[in-house]
Amino acid sequence: MIPDNLLDSSTYQAFRKHLNEKFPEKQFNINYSIFSTLVSKSANLNLRDVYLKMLMCVRGISLEKALQIQKMYPTPIELVEAYERCANEDEMKGMIMKHFANAPGRKKVGPAISAKIAEVWTGVGAQEDPDEEAEDSD
Repeated sequence: MIPDNLLDSSTYQAFRKHLNEKFPEKQFNINYSIFSTLVSKSANLNLRDVYLKMLMCVRGISLEKALQIQKMYPTPIELVEAYERCANEDEMKGMIMKHFANAPGRKKVGPAISAKIAEVWTGVGAQEDPDEEAEDSD
């Protein structure tokens, strides 16, 4: 068994080849969790990629819109801090829409999507969980 701490996706193939050349009579294996990590498509994502994926989880946010948002707010913390600087919830809900009001065509962000982004990133306008309300009334 090859120790987990010796493996990563950038060195695995070369390391495996080296072991097979040095010890042709032996078989070297890895455990499933390492195998899964090595073949994972998301294992090598950087913050930029993860941030884009997070933005695109909001219905209505295309890659084009996510890239525009990322240009304005390069990291998640910068987006959150921009929301924190807003004076009230209405300003939060309209923040993204306001910044992209003059964007061309498909890059525009409407009020519903802008409000949804604010909800996802700040909790503003989020509906209460009906199960929690039922528990609170008991």
